[in-house]
Amino acid sequence: MSFCQVEQEASRGLTQQKTNAGISSGLPGFALSSIAQEFGAASAAVGAGGAMQSIQLEVDRPSAASAVLALAHGEVDEKEAIALLKQRADVHACAGDLQRSMLHFAAEKCYVKLLEELLKRRADPNHADRAGETSLFALAHSISWCDQAPRHRRATVQRLVEGAADVNFANPRGKTPLHVAAGHTDAAALEALLAERADVDARDLGGFTALMWAAGRGHGGNVQRLLDARARSDLSANRGQTAMLFALTNHCEEVVKTLEEHAALQDRKAGRVLPEWAHRRQAWHRARRRA
Repeated sequence: MSFCQVEQEASRGLTQQKTNAGISSGLPGFALSSIAQEFGAASAAVGAGGAMQSIQLEVDRPSAASAVLALAHGEVDEKEAIALLKQRADVHACAGDLQRSMLHFAAEKCYVKLLEELLKRRADPNHADRAGETSLFALAHSISWCDQAPRHRRATVQRLVEGAADVNFANPRGKTPLHVAAGHTDAAALEALLAERADVDARDLGGFTALMWAAGRGHGGNVQRLLDARARSDLSANRGQTAMLFALTNHCEEVVKTLEEHAALQDRKAGRVLPEWAHRRQAWHRARRRA
């Protein structure tokens, strides 16, 4: 029985007041009802107007799909999800159209304690959903809506890597979690992935590096972080595009400036002299900024 079915049953006149000691876990009513339904034969004390009676709830051993969906939909928080695990929820269960695991949803919400509990129970951090992406990808994609502090995003990466997550796992398009983090404004995840020795020059199927994704989307901070991690700005994609070309094409002036300064620094270190066209371009950018 799903979470929604449990709620519908309650609305038909059964008001749950508490559960017996066998399934007591401190969860709110709807979650306790679900546990009673999902986790074997349990005796739940229900009644109305103070009169208590016991009913026996007989169900099959759970696949924990409803527990996964409850976490995905925000029906349970981190503490409640940990309580579900202690009720022997299946850590390998998957749910939803993409067949994502509880570890995917814990990672995207940056639930560090839940991640630790899942990994203790041997949840696989390299399990890919139907899109071919692991929990590290789920974290990198969630920056647009997850409001957790940067330290929690960094800690999530660290815990997953400690649990043997592959930082260079590539999805079917050849992207790694670093590509995804670089293409978004996710400085915390990017820094954590680089600290865990993610391949800074890994290429996707189009030959694009993380630096190219960051440059093309105008994320100057990520461009600088990648350059500091020794990303190569001279690499070309399959069709000859470079990070500079992506920045110029998309009018990302800040990124163009950062890449030019980096190239000039590399030239000075190597004892090379900038060509005349490069000096003219730098002068043009300086004039644009003054204007």
